[in-house]
Amino acid sequence: MIALVGILVARTMFGNGQNLKLLMEFLCILLLINDVLAWIFRGRPGEMAGWITQISNFMVFCVNYVIMSVAAVFIWRSIGVSGRKPRRIYAVFGLSILGILLLIVSQFNQMFYYFDVHNIYHRGKYFLITQIIAIVGMSLIMTVLIQYRKFLENSVFWAMLSYFILPAAATITLMLYYGLSLQNMAIVISTQIMFIVDIIQMANRLNRSQSDYQKARMEAEHDAMTGLWNKTFGMAYITDYMDKMQEGDSAALFFADIDSFKNVNDTYGHMVGDYWIKEVANILESVFRREDIVCRFGGDEYLILLKGMCREEVLREKILQFEKILERKSLEQGQRIRCSFGICRIMGKGCQIDRCIDLADRALYEAKQEKTSSVVIYQMTDSGE
Repeated sequence: MIALVGILVARTMFGNGQNLKLLMEFLCILLLINDVLAWIFRGRPGEMAGWITQISNFMVFCVNYVIMSVAAVFIWRSIGVSGRKPRRIYAVFGLSILGILLLIVSQFNQMFYYFDVHNIYHRGKYFLITQIIAIVGMSLIMTVLIQYRKFLENSVFWAMLSYFILPAAATITLMLYYGLSLQNMAIVISTQIMFIVDIIQMANRLNRSQSDYQKARMEAEHDAMTGLWNKTFGMAYITDYMDKMQEGDSAALFFADIDSFKNVNDTYGHMVGDYWIKEVANILESVFRREDIVCRFGGDEYLILLKGMCREEVLREKILQFEKILERKSLEQGQRIRCSFGICRIMGKGCQIDRCIDLADRALYEAKQEKTSSVVIYQMTDSGE
């Protein structure tokens, strides 16, 4: 019953493809309930006790045959091979139907089992036929499982194999000795083992799927070379933030690039140029906060949105931090690498991103013409520059 509830919960996690498992758990519950009733009322006097004993024993045999067919379908679906089912699966269906038909006949001729006047169960003359049908059916399913083993993970294969090993051992024991319901216990235990492993595998597949999704999303949103937001998503996040700004809010949009980058490529080679594109990106990430938006705009150009502040002393302090780190890095490499910044201060709501980028670009152009400073700052409000 616990497993049944677990599968019902799993339907919301893994989709609705759990009906077969629900059916098998329900059949296990039905098997155990009837087995309990058969033991409780065995040897009790009275007509009602007699009817309950006969019905519960009939249901135990019948449910065993049904479980055999359902298990065959479950294992075939778990293998996941498209196309027509092997004939052995249909043979299992035929054996289950044959077993149930003979079971019905045995209620009249007592060929499988009978009850004495004290409602005590006794095996019939042809009781072994019931066990032979079960053994042949399970053997057919096992051959299918072994044949298609390569389509299953090892843990799933061995869990499913337990469905044959445990009941087969119990069946052989019952053929020689009648006592505890070893066969029913073995079927239920092996069924739970299969489903536990199956649930674990589904959880693993879900985790892998989520991991693959996160990886794909990461690759789609980030620049492959630098790991920064790419232009598309960086612009989208900046636009979203600016659209939500209200009166009294502030921000600063930085436009940056590497000075004379063509000369860097021509002098040191493109591999060195790529190195500095990545290194500048790393420095920008270290200088700005996690909540700020840093993206690679293209080539050696970067776009940064500093959220929630635009005081000029703060902006210049950020640039100073950046320049100190870049200077140290370039000295280590024996190269002279510098960057220029154009900054657009944004005040209040209603500022358009295209206009802000244009102002930051103009400021960047002026910064490159300056000989005393590597940064020029403009201001944008809802009324314009």
